[in-house]
Amino acid sequence: MGNPSEAMKPVVARHAFNSSRFMVCASLILSIYVLSMGPFLRFAFDGRIGYPLVDILDLSFRPWGWAYNETPLHKPLGMYLHLWVPDYFDRKGEWVTPFNNNVPDPL
Repeated sequence: MGNPSEAMKPVVARHAFNSSRFMVCASLILSIYVLSMGPFLRFAFDGRIGYPLVDILDLSFRPWGWAYNETPLHKPLGMYLHLWVPDYFDRKGEWVTPFNNNVPDPL
């Protein structure tokens, strides 16, 4: 029949790396990151977020600001921010000076 030692070996289940699942998860995380900038600015400008948290989140959104300032995504990102903070971004996606000049440029 067979060697008894071969029958006693445990079967090791191997899971293949599912690249499509990885890409979906990565795309979802990136989308949430990009879309969270609008609510962050809204809450920061309304004073709903305190300054220690604003400073921490400001560091995490530095790549977002770079994409707004240095890439061709300037206009679409600015137009998205206009939906959340229309006092600070016009319909064309450009930063506008609010009524008081004490507010720094968020990006």
